[in-house]
Amino acid sequence: MDLGPPTERKLRFFSRFKARLFFNNFPDSLCTLLFGAGPQRPLSASDFAAMLPDSGGKDVRYDLILAWDYLDYLSPENLRIVTAQLSACSRERTWIYFLMSQHGKIADRPATIDILSEEHIRYASGPATREGARYPPKVLEGLLIGFRIKKLVLLKNGIQEHLFSYDASGA
Repeated sequence: MDLGPPTERKLRFFSRFKARLFFNNFPDSLCTLLFGAGPQRPLSASDFAAMLPDSGGKDVRYDLILAWDYLDYLSPENLRIVTAQLSACSRERTWIYFLMSQHGKIADRPATIDILSEEHIRYASGPATREGARYPPKVLEGLLIGFRIKKLVLLKNGIQEHLFSYDASGA
């Protein structure tokens, strides 16, 4: 599941795999709530569940969740709520990939992110004007219910790539 909007390049990239691809368009779904001015109100489980793709009443489990930089915009409380919902639709070893700024400031809205190739993504962001969460990886591991760190990469631009894997046992 891609929490971002669909793009032609993403569709082209994933079409070579035998898989169903769901797009969530998370930034548009919660734009005024999460990315507007002022403090975030706490999300309810139903707020997030309403944004999940309609699975036709089937119990859908995802193998990969692309959260891009959206987690950078969530308060710790909302991050717990969102990840509890993501955990509920994960199976053992589901991967979640996301980016988090290690700078003091982030843009007012999430970046526009697209897949260019197997090795490159395009990350286009506005000017850094608001405080970022700057969650340390071990804090994120505590907030991302059921997910464990698999790989961290700090890029030259100060953005850290995170790859976590779901472990239902919690070990």
